[in-house]
Amino acid sequence: NSLRTEDDVDVNNPYESFDGVKGKIVELLSTQGGNRFLQKVIEELRVQALGNQEQNGMNINNFQQDPASRSDQLHGGNIITNSAESAPLLARVIDDILDELGITWQVDEMYFSHLLPLCCDQFANYTCQKIILMATRQQRIKIAQILQRNILTISQNSFGTRVIQRLIETANTSDQRQAVSRGLQNHVAELSRDPYGVHTVLRTIAVWSGDWVSRDRNGNVYGKHQQYQDEDRIQGQIECDFIYQEVVREFHSFTSNRHGCSFLQKIFKLSAPRHRQLIINALITVGPLNRGRLRGQWGNYAADMAADTFANYFMQDVVGMEWDSIDPQCILRGRFFELFVPQFAWLSMHKCASNVMQKLIQSCDPSTRSKIVNMITTEHPEDQDNSKMGYSRGGETVLTRLMCDQFGNYVMQDLINLATSEQLRLIIECIFRNPQNEQVLNSSVFGRKIISRLEGTVEWQTRAHRQ
Repeated sequence: NSLRTEDDVDVNNPYESFDGVKGKIVELLSTQGGNRFLQKVIEELRVQALGNQEQNGMNINNFQQDPASRSDQLHGGNIITNSAESAPLLARVIDDILDELGITWQVDEMYFSHLLPLCCDQFANYTCQKIILMATRQQRIKIAQILQRNILTISQNSFGTRVIQRLIETANTSDQRQAVSRGLQNHVAELSRDPYGVHTVLRTIAVWSGDWVSRDRNGNVYGKHQQYQDEDRIQGQIECDFIYQEVVREFHSFTSNRHGCSFLQKIFKLSAPRHRQLIINALITVGPLNRGRLRGQWGNYAADMAADTFANYFMQDVVGMEWDSIDPQCILRGRFFELFVPQFAWLSMHKCASNVMQKLIQSCDPSTRSKIVNMITTEHPEDQDNSKMGYSRGGETVLTRLMCDQFGNYVMQDLINLATSEQLRLIIECIFRNPQNEQVLNSSVFGRKIISRLEGTVEWQTRAHRQ
């Protein structure tokens, strides 16, 4: 029988049999009806294999305990081992398809295969996903090797990124993941700036290093098994190292644009403790950038990012994270927070950086908080570089300026709430040191909020009684 055109296709039964279209798979996948036919063939073989397993007495409680094979076994609450022994016909059909689609050729140092355009096709991408989902381990390795050189191009396509994400979801052995990661290496920065490619990187981290479970539109489970073991998670985190190593290596390029800052924020939320340590060490050691938005005006790169319109959101997540999980001895935390102490007052009066300083007050260790209190109660504005804020008031302390500032007063409220009795005493003594301070504070709507909060403390009442 000759191959019918898309206009002649009967959606329910477009072709006679799979054997009748062998050798014409590429042409078949160029039509919507052909894709539906192949998907139907694969699904029928899957159901047939499932029925054979049920007849042989297999059930969900009898599946293998090898972690690397769990996701090959779990489909919709039923077990399919995807081996030639349990589903030989399904495996043979997929082999036949891959034999035709996997032919690779080279043009001007670029590698191509029939699978590349099909992954990016609005209809064929669903068939490619179906094949990946039902393939055996060796078949998935073959698919990953075919697509390896073109993962960047495919991931930047709205349909292709779905195929690569499906490959990532089902890559459950080290050799499969290595084949995928080799295609992603040295392309993380470029993918992070692409609206479709960024999802490929994020899915890699979410799937390989976390308790991730994916379901199809019917609620059936595929991908990782829900009982993801600790050793599997640790191995998955190690396999994600290349992503974070490239981020650290190209840190300036990520923070130089809005998309890069958003990407940093997302991967930090997904990151394991080992990767968070890597990012924080980079923030401590990276040199200042004297071009673009971040011009090194705050003394170090971390402070520059805190004051940046886009990067401040990432810095809020870093400063406000649960530090005990990565730094129980407060060593790394202390080194990181020290970056902000010299410019704390001015950063607190900055529209963007003030949010980061609030997180810092809430998260910092007691010694850092004491350094901040000592600094703002002893320094005057003339001791600092006034060019950052653009104005100065003679004789005014940094503390009173903070309290009267539209952004700084919120930082001071958090500091007062968390201050020890001795720290409160220093703050109150600084206010009473100059008779004009209380008058200045009462003349400001923000200052009055601070005074009202302080008046309820024992330290204020004691100092007022002495006066």
